[in-house]
Amino acid sequence: MKDFWHIAWRGVLIILALTTLLAAGELAFRPESDVRSSAATLAAITAAGLLLIQHLYFSGRARVERYRKIAEESAAEVGGYKMQVRSLERDRKSLRHQIETLTAHREVSRAASQHTSFEDFLDEIAGVVHDLAGARNLTVFLADESSTGPVPRAFYTLSRATDICLSITDAGGVMLMNDMDPEDEDECVLDAELLGAKKLNVTPRGAQALVSGTLTYKGADIGLVRLTLNHVDPENLPSISTIGTLMAGELGRVRLDCRNVVESMVHRKPLHSVQSRRMADIACPLSIDSEQIGVVKVSFDLKADDDDASMSLNERARLLSDSAKHIARAIHSERIYEQAIKDQLTGLFNKRYMLSQLEGYFNVASRHDTHLSVILIDIDHFKKVNDTWGHLTGDIILREVSAILLDGVRSCDTPCRYGGEELAVILPEGSLDGSVGLAERLREAIEQKEYISDKGQPLHVTASFGVAKFRPGMRRLEDLISHADAALYESKENGRNRVTSWQPPADAELSEKSKKISVRKSVAK
Repeated sequence: MKDFWHIAWRGVLIILALTTLLAAGELAFRPESDVRSSAATLAAITAAGLLLIQHLYFSGRARVERYRKIAEESAAEVGGYKMQVRSLERDRKSLRHQIETLTAHREVSRAASQHTSFEDFLDEIAGVVHDLAGARNLTVFLADESSTGPVPRAFYTLSRATDICLSITDAGGVMLMNDMDPEDEDECVLDAELLGAKKLNVTPRGAQALVSGTLTYKGADIGLVRLTLNHVDPENLPSISTIGTLMAGELGRVRLDCRNVVESMVHRKPLHSVQSRRMADIACPLSIDSEQIGVVKVSFDLKADDDDASMSLNERARLLSDSAKHIARAIHSERIYEQAIKDQLTGLFNKRYMLSQLEGYFNVASRHDTHLSVILIDIDHFKKVNDTWGHLTGDIILREVSAILLDGVRSCDTPCRYGGEELAVILPEGSLDGSVGLAERLREAIEQKEYISDKGQPLHVTASFGVAKFRPGMRRLEDLISHADAALYESKENGRNRVTSWQPPADAELSEKSKKISVRKSVAK
């Protein structure tokens, strides 16, 4: 329609121009007066102007139309280029995601192949899901025969400044799960204000400081807690009070959540949900040979999803599923390893593990002249307990006394069952006075506790202790053990229920002093 009006307008102009030219010609050939001559000239000029106008207008319009078509074609080409750029950008992001996912899988596989310790392996897995997938915390739930479902066994809260890890015992996991109801959305998150820590130890490790201690819940010991402080000065570590305050703050942000845990284990598939405060949870079952042994759960901050480079929930779920396979195998290996190094009745380390650990500590003390102490413990008149109350009661007492040891020693100490009713504690970096003090506290705890027989009858037992420390010049590990055994024998000979530390004989001390004096004289000469 628009072209029609343009053609009509052009025709009108041409007709007007021709009419004006005819009028001008007629006036020009009838020159009766000067007025007609002037009118003819004006008409000719008007006709020429009309023809020029229509020529300029329509030639310009054609040029504009041509340029418009060129611009449209250019815009179409630019649009095509933009689509290609967007497609390449999507491909780049997809490739980056694939590289990140493959990197995460490689890191998980590397961690599974390099770390023999289950604790070190979980540390590595937690770091991978934090660095490559943006995870805020990771929790491992394991099936427990004494409970109706999975219970928490390990928990990590991750950040750039600090990492906190909770290693939870079987009984502690059941206690925590009893306060978390998976069926109730409002009651499936742990109240972290009831968590605490005690007996803190600080160990510098390069630019980090590792804080370890006993984890408590409602005042009861439920496991161990480790806090890693990043970017610290090893020469100027924070005080214990400062670290205690920091530990309390870190425990306050622990978020133990059992949503989707039971459902994921029952349905044997990963489940994810988005929480109201923009948190996404992914729960993935752990299985070994089609046996469901637990669930691993990871929480992510969805604010990271605003970044185009962040992993999607599906990619994170795939990463977690791959990690779950390695975690399940690591748990299986750890169970086999624990069966090999731990006594099944007491939960203490067995004698073979004790001797291997003690040999390593002995070599370190020999090279660097550091402290090392050993405590040997014998339950007094244990044979009489078995004869009077029965072996079931004897087993109960062994378990209860072992629990006192586990609760009373430091996290770096190694409590062991040396054999029968004899127990032992290895104390690396333990001075003689500190070890004697610990032995005395353990002796009092054993004496004051009331034990209940298998028939429900109360009874009391006591224990004798022998303490020995590594001394410079000691060449054999057997000497350290024999010194502790001699001190234990002295405790028994002096009435039992006491702590005795081994002291070198007087003549040996004089001989040692004379050796030092002779060495000094030879150096002076």
